[in-house]
Amino acid sequence: MICQYIIALVFFIASTFCTTCGRDIPCLAENAQMTFLGRVINVEKTNSTYFSAEVQPLCTMYSTVQNTKLDEEEFQRTVFIDGFGTHAGGSCNADSGIVGDTNIFFVWVNASRVHGVARRFGLYDPCYGAFKYTDENANQLNNFMASHNSMVPTPTGKECPSDAGKPGVSSNGMSGSINLEDGFSSNAMMKYTLSFVAILASLLALFIM
Repeated sequence: MICQYIIALVFFIASTFCTTCGRDIPCLAENAQMTFLGRVINVEKTNSTYFSAEVQPLCTMYSTVQNTKLDEEEFQRTVFIDGFGTHAGGSCNADSGIVGDTNIFFVWVNASRVHGVARRFGLYDPCYGAFKYTDENANQLNNFMASHNSMVPTPTGKECPSDAGKPGVSSNGMSGSINLEDGFSSNAMMKYTLSFVAILASLLALFIM
């Protein structure tokens, strides 16, 4: 339990420092390390302060880090996403969904596997790191994907939507992709530095558990 709180604290510090996106799906996709679709299998809500969601990966939608995507082995099982709960303070609490929901998840990636332990993922933003995959949210993500270059070929996965990455209708009723600057955001170096710290903390916690 102590280890979980250590991981939660690191992810919270990193997210608080880097995130100014709020509910802006394109901003979240541009700043998280990976954006993917997953079906909620179980919510490990042993307490409301900090808990995880067990998710069946469906499709990698976007990545800001080279060689970072869900792999074939992960598509054959479930993965865990840490960082849900009220630990960020106030009413800040990303939507973990309910069993059966298909959600968009914006995550940090623990890119290492130690002693055969499967990697876990952490919410990029504990307040807005997950959204239900509704038509409106899908359109926002697809428009972003259509005008930005992912660091890995996307969409890719076992169950990607047929319209994934294709521009749809934006919130203002106009068809087409959004116009945001391609490439890395200005805080990319800080983002990856904090991600490295988060990875080290995760590995340390796994080692001492």
